[in-house]
Amino acid sequence: MKHPTSEHDYSMPAPDHHALPAIVPGVIVLLIGVGLLLHTLGWLPLLGNWWALAILIPVGASAWSAWQRAETVGFWDRAAMTTLASGGFPLAVALIFLFNLDWTVVWPVFPIIAGAVMLAGTLAPHERA
Repeated sequence: MKHPTSEHDYSMPAPDHHALPAIVPGVIVLLIGVGLLLHTLGWLPLLGNWWALAILIPVGASAWSAWQRAETVGFWDRAAMTTLASGGFPLAVALIFLFNLDWTVVWPVFPIIAGAVMLAGTLAPHERA
């Protein structure tokens, strides 16, 4: 908003939505560092398989990619839905490791995820209605 006696524009610039992806890796590394510091100080007990949190990075990347696709085309099309659903595989692996689940018990989750990915690609609209 310009002041009546000034030629300068002091308004806030619009946020750059394309800068967000560049910020995400730095925020992730920062949070990992803070978490590790808190753990070494004894203030944050970590799960035994805390390293499996790194497996969640592709899950976030898949979700971000799907969101960007949906924003670009204006709706959740087949490509966006398939990308989002495919993040279920690394998510399942991360959760199995994080919570020390028995692979021989939870393995059926993988065909379930595969079916969800196939359905997402088949049932999601190809074009905006």
